[in-house]
Amino acid sequence: MKQHKSVLKIVTAVVEQYSALDNKARTELLEKVIDASRGQDIVLLPAGYFQFKDSPEYVYDYIVNKIKAFLKGNKNLVVVIGLDCEIKESQMAIAVNYKGIMAIGRKVSPTADEKGKIKSADGFFNTEHGYNRIFKKKGKRLYLAVCYDVFGIKHQKVVNPNVDIVLGLVHDFYPLGKKGSGDVYFAKNVLAGCSKHWNVPVFGSVVYIRRVISKNFPTGVFWNQGNISTQFWRYDHNPIYYHKKVIVKSETELAELRFYKL
Repeated sequence: MKQHKSVLKIVTAVVEQYSALDNKARTELLEKVIDASRGQDIVLLPAGYFQFKDSPEYVYDYIVNKIKAFLKGNKNLVVVIGLDCEIKESQMAIAVNYKGIMAIGRKVSPTADEKGKIKSADGFFNTEHGYNRIFKKKGKRLYLAVCYDVFGIKHQKVVNPNVDIVLGLVHDFYPLGKKGSGDVYFAKNVLAGCSKHWNVPVFGSVVYIRRVISKNFPTGVFWNQGNISTQFWRYDHNPIYYHKKVIVKSETELAELRFYKL
């Protein structure tokens, strides 16, 4: 009998932000993102989607209960979201379904500006509060990477532990000409570089701050260009493309949802 391959449906939620981050507004937007993602398997939101002064263990229950309420009647969807706790000292990613937490990842690879200032994970495969950073969905093993962790996988030559997909929660891109504005650099050297190193699809969600979301920035990438350098990789090399786009809005922000099938 012929076996049918399960299709994994992933949504990337890219946020466009023009005012100061507000957790209340982000909660309103999150509810709309989850509602628009019904029928999908995973929705991926950016790093630092919510920010708190508290340590992570005091935040999880609050966030998980909110997500579970928004998931009512939607038992299939997994919400992957970034939490910056202790105002960025602890940069976390959590995967949550209707039952609760499935996986937690803490940022492993600090940027040069963050070294000695954030509480980094001990390694790329450590547990956090008893949870692995790898979870399964439809037979696929998915890895939570917090922002620069996507670069760290390649830069530190980390061996792939049988992961099928990397979910990259990226913080933000600033206006063109400002530090941290390089979405093209990030796509080529981080997303594509990680995909090349582990030979898996890499998905990323990010916040565009005071800047329109780039329609060309790829939120799903798979490397198929052999041994060429990532600096020569172009967007039109990418074989992954979303099949649908939906915009949802709060009073102060919007999220562009891109729908993928693997």
